[in-house]
Amino acid sequence: MTEYFDELQTRASDNLEDMRTRLDPYITQVRENAQAKITTLNDLLKSQVDNMKESFQTTAEDIKQRLHGTTGDLRSTLRDKMEELKDWFQSFFRAQE
Repeated sequence: MTEYFDELQTRASDNLEDMRTRLDPYITQVRENAQAKITTLNDLLKSQVDNMKESFQTTAEDIKQRLHGTTGDLRSTLRDKMEELKDWFQSFFRAQE
């Protein structure tokens, strides 16, 4: 009986080794294909992130320029209104004299 179990164990071990030898090339191929696809996806994502980064930078620069222009316009308008108010008060006080 012991010889039977030893023979059974030896054959099972041999069969397992045979299956491993047969499947190893397929497993290697699947691993390499997965790595290639992951690398391609990584490159694609990097490219998209770079494009988005450029787009965000362009938009931010445009907003900055518009705000700078708006600030200048606001400053100029405020200065003009202050001059009008100053002139109005001066004419008002002159009329009171």
